[in-house]
Amino acid sequence: MNPDSFLPTRPDPLALLDGLLDPFFAVDGQWRLTYLNRHAAASVGMTPEELLGREFWSCFPEALETALNTEYRFVMEARQGRQFDLFSPSLGVWVEVRAFPHEDGIAVHFRDITERRHTEDCREALLAVTRALVSASSTETAIRTALALGREALGAAGGALWRLSRDQTRLDLWQRVGTGTGPETSLPVEGPSPVTAALHQPDGVFVGARGGHTSSGVLAACRLGDSGVLALHFGRERRLSESERDFVRSLAAQLRQTLERLQAAEVHEQALAALHQERTRLAAILDQLPAAVWIAEMPGGRITAGNRAIERILRHPYRPSADIGQYSEYVGFHPDGRRYQGHEWPLARTVLTGERVENEEIEMERGDGSRGFVQYSSALIQEGLNPAGPGLAVVTGVDVSELRELSATLEQRVETRTHELRRRNEELAAETAALQTFARFTELVSRETDLNVLTQAAAGVLHRALGEGSTGYYERHGDLWKQGPWDGDMDPGTLTAAQAGFPADLPLFAGPATSREPLFVDEWRASDHLLAPHTPEYGAIAVYPVTVQGRTAGLLAAGLREKTGWNERDRAVFRAVGRALSLAAERADLTRALSVQKEELAARNRALETFAELGRDPGLCADPLELVRRALALLLTQLPAGYALYGEPEDGLWRCKAQAGVLPSAESQAAMDAGLPFEATPLLFLPWQTRQPLYPEGPDSGVPEGPLTPGTRAATLPVLVGGTPCGVLVVALPEPGGEQRAWTGTERVILETAVQQLGLALERWRGEQALAAKQRQLEQANHDLEAFASSVSHDLRAPVRHLGSFAGLLRRAVPDNPRALKYLDVIEQSAARMNALIDGLLTFARLGSGEVRKSDVALGELMDAVRAELAPQVGERQIDWRVGELPVVRGDVTLLRQVIQNLLGNAVKYTGTRDRAVIEIWAETAGHEQVIHVRDNGVGFDPAYRDRLFEVFKRLHSAQEFEGEGVGLASVERIVTRHGGRVRAEGQVEGGATFTFTLPVQG
Repeated sequence: MNPDSFLPTRPDPLALLDGLLDPFFAVDGQWRLTYLNRHAAASVGMTPEELLGREFWSCFPEALETALNTEYRFVMEARQGRQFDLFSPSLGVWVEVRAFPHEDGIAVHFRDITERRHTEDCREALLAVTRALVSASSTETAIRTALALGREALGAAGGALWRLSRDQTRLDLWQRVGTGTGPETSLPVEGPSPVTAALHQPDGVFVGARGGHTSSGVLAACRLGDSGVLALHFGRERRLSESERDFVRSLAAQLRQTLERLQAAEVHEQALAALHQERTRLAAILDQLPAAVWIAEMPGGRITAGNRAIERILRHPYRPSADIGQYSEYVGFHPDGRRYQGHEWPLARTVLTGERVENEEIEMERGDGSRGFVQYSSALIQEGLNPAGPGLAVVTGVDVSELRELSATLEQRVETRTHELRRRNEELAAETAALQTFARFTELVSRETDLNVLTQAAAGVLHRALGEGSTGYYERHGDLWKQGPWDGDMDPGTLTAAQAGFPADLPLFAGPATSREPLFVDEWRASDHLLAPHTPEYGAIAVYPVTVQGRTAGLLAAGLREKTGWNERDRAVFRAVGRALSLAAERADLTRALSVQKEELAARNRALETFAELGRDPGLCADPLELVRRALALLLTQLPAGYALYGEPEDGLWRCKAQAGVLPSAESQAAMDAGLPFEATPLLFLPWQTRQPLYPEGPDSGVPEGPLTPGTRAATLPVLVGGTPCGVLVVALPEPGGEQRAWTGTERVILETAVQQLGLALERWRGEQALAAKQRQLEQANHDLEAFASSVSHDLRAPVRHLGSFAGLLRRAVPDNPRALKYLDVIEQSAARMNALIDGLLTFARLGSGEVRKSDVALGELMDAVRAELAPQVGERQIDWRVGELPVVRGDVTLLRQVIQNLLGNAVKYTGTRDRAVIEIWAETAGHEQVIHVRDNGVGFDPAYRDRLFEVFKRLHSAQEFEGEGVGLASVERIVTRHGGRVRAEGQVEGGATFTFTLPVQG
């Protein structure tokens, strides 16, 4: 370039710096401000003119307490540039500070890196979420973890997860944490809520962030695939940056993948993102060191300004250029030795195409003939709101000759970091493979219960996951572990030996089977295991115990041919399949048990239905053996063809009392008819003695066959009545071919149910016979009682009438003798009381006999009628009647009226000493009973004597205190008892009394 060929127009560099969007200032050696742009001055609320010439530390005193003090002074003294990150309280942002020597002072450039820091923070938070979600063991844990970490990372007030309903018409609240999420638990999909709007927005819904607020503050909501919506709620003044929005979207994506068991793939992607971020950080470290600066006009590329660093770096003065063609006056070389042409320079490419060039190193020939490396970065500069587009382009150059060695060191560090990330990715890949394998096998486990199918599938899945070798499942057969289902590559000899079985005491099998812990053997060929010399094709072996109900049901084994050790991935895969197979075996065992229980329950129900008729009116049978014969006939309908006997001990022999079916031989029938020895017939004596069923199974059972059951499958069961054996039931089923089979659980249920029902029927028959006898005795007693009462009434009333009559005659004979008249009063009162007692005795006696004629009785109406009858007795007394709603009951209206009369009459009588009496009547339902209460506030009674209240002629108060004969409450108890109810009383002396009686509910 020829500087004399034209007269360039030099722009004002200070104006250019003032146009920068970042703060920039310069100070001299005395720390006086020599320049600062408007953004730097605005950080302290002043203009550049107000600050120029003032000491920097007095204008920015807060810098003394920060790293700025140390770094600025280092640059001032060492005359070396520095670059570092710092949070600026005055600006309220994170800044990247570049300080470099300038004249006798320093110049400082700030660049806002808050968004980058937010991005890094969000990235760290996402890594924390990833680690937490990978370790989550359940859906609930994953949701709680995501919501908690999301709140913590963004400072959210609360969060919620909404699940899409099956019919996809609403969002139901799945889980909620914190505050601000509102009270709703369900949201219609077509409703106005921003949460439901997120279902239709792939990028999420952010309400109130940079665009207004909702009534409850800022909301961030993102869709979780087809499963629901994740929502975070913030305060009213919260602003969400783009990186924070990306964080919310990533959080939702990770949670969705976790719920779909794909979290490992997401972790892998995040690891790649971390690697990319590390490379970006390296570029940032090398970016914008103190550099030479060229300014070019657009669109021609005329260089109009440059700084002094050009001469320091290139060792020749700044050279203006009229156009891009003159850029070739600068001498630079491509890596292959070619010289840079004018249009190839970074600044030229930016001017021509708008390309942003960063950190392009070019080998330069300096003005003194030496060579060095310069790092260039170029970009367009937008001048205000110029509609014509960028007006300037800028390129910076930094001498990096001395930094190349540092760059090589940094590249080595990046390589080391990359290696570490790859190692971490391998570990994550191991867990991913384990999870994917577990997921595939779990899908089969969820629908299959056949253990053979499950073990074959486990062997196949494990072999495919390991990628080589062979896998197999072993089951215990006596003292051998024999291989069943297998997959992979097994030598014929090894396969034959495995299927034939290995000794159970071999440590390779005995160890895992006993400890119930997996065994991994590395370097198998060199190990001391007994099978190692016989299976040299394997380099590593593993055995996993498959447990069911706490016992080892089988062993899952795997052998690796190419590898000699188990890495973390293969161990994780093997454990995952082993755990899944154990769970599947547990489920299959439970399914079989439930199937057997279901079959036995069905058999029991059928047996109960069949034998239910034994319990219907057993008293109609005059002979209990008729019940036994019916039971034997019914039992044989539930079993295969055979015969049944019922025997009882009699005179030291077992005698057959009932038989159904034909015995297999005339000899057997004759032996049974003649009687069998009581204790010498163990088939009958053992169940009689132990009161437990006996199911002899073959000659090893210790029970001889005997004459009753030759060549049959026999069972003997004691028939218990009231817990005591009364006989033994024998059932024998012929066995084709003479092979004895064991009694199945279903058959045992049928037999035991039949014997139980027979015992209950016999017990009920005995009970009904005893009840009939007692009924006859009771009827005779009632008849005798009525005769006695009539006789007593007749025999006692005559003397009493005589006493009354002669007392009246004497009264007329001695009308003027007061003392005699007093004696006559006592005689007449005693005679009257004697008559009342006789009447009460007759009434009470008649209550125990006679028919109870039941009908619907409205207790409320009956109560009102009795109260009306008591009105003369009440007179002018103050009685507060509190009557609740009373039910309609089934009973004899005449007898129930007597109950009400006695209870209400007593209440009125025993409250006579009260100025204001309170009598309460109410009812309630308790189970199958109506409970009626009558409570008063009268004199009450001593609860120690409550049992005497219902005894005839027993009174707790004297006749002088309260009149009465002591029959009323005894009558109440007898009437209520005949209605199937009960009576009780509660009270305290001077604390009132409550009488309660119950009646059965109608129907």
